[in-house]
Amino acid sequence: LVEPTDVVIDDDPDWKVFPEVGRAAKQVGAEENCYAVASCASHGVWAVGMGAGWKARESAVRLALALPVARAAGRLEELCSKYGELGAVCAAAGLSQQLQQPLSKRR
Repeated sequence: LVEPTDVVIDDDPDWKVFPEVGRAAKQVGAEENCYAVASCASHGVWAVGMGAGWKARESAVRLALALPVARAAGRLEELCSKYGELGAVCAAAGLSQQLQQPLSKRR
């Protein structure tokens, strides 16, 4: 869906690079934590991942970026159908039209 060189990850553990992200997270009641912001210019999307350590932030932000990239590429429904757990998460978040079925019935 995207070349690795198209993804830029900015680690912001001290809320200094993107302070507005930290303020927005606090406003919606998120735990005060370190975060990273990832962007993909080729699809015009970005995402935030939070975690205490760099590895946790990197994993979180890569997963968070995967959803808008898949949606921008027109493949979110396909991936939600193929991967039941992803489909359930996306449906619960209103990102997918996939029916919410118990995970045990999708396997």
